[in-house]
Amino acid sequence: MKRKPNPLVVAAKRGWRKGPGILVWLGKWDELKPEEQLDIVRRLFTEEAIYEIGRLVLGSLVAGDKQMALTVRDAIKQFNHMFNRDRELTLLEPALRYTLCNWETLLHKNRGDFQQSVEELKAGFEKHCNNGKQLAPYQWQRLRRALCLPRRSSVRKDRKKAAWPVVEIIDLAPAPDKKRQARNIKHEQRKSVS
Repeated sequence: MKRKPNPLVVAAKRGWRKGPGILVWLGKWDELKPEEQLDIVRRLFTEEAIYEIGRLVLGSLVAGDKQMALTVRDAIKQFNHMFNRDRELTLLEPALRYTLCNWETLLHKNRGDFQQSVEELKAGFEKHCNNGKQLAPYQWQRLRRALCLPRRSSVRKDRKKAAWPVVEIIDLAPAPDKKRQARNIKHEQRKSVS
């Protein structure tokens, strides 16, 4: 049985303003003033999406729909997964802080070389955020995606460069029939004589 799409997620995705790739909240939402909260929401979503989600929630309050609490919880889970906030939670916040403090410095130090900067950033994560332990490949991939970092170089330094593959062209057409070619030549000669 196919699951019915969450109406809150559908409305939010439809009204999402494509902007920041990372949505990790570092403070407490409840500590913000209502004007600041509304300003943040307006930067992320269109007025139509805000209205639609408000209509859905207020309609469930009027109707006494107890299912809406589960719908909101499911929407939060889906958005956490969409923004890669549901994985490596213990490393994500310190890694984000470290990135915000050091990314510009690393880029300047490496003269804009993203690959080298990402390598150094990963080493910094391991040293400062993971107690000096090396990150497992899956941990690094999750952090990299959540922080919208470019991929590290995929070329391993301990291997030789791969040679370009040799392409052989195979002709699958049937071989020409020599009798038919001879007949065609004779037929062309007759036409040209007359």
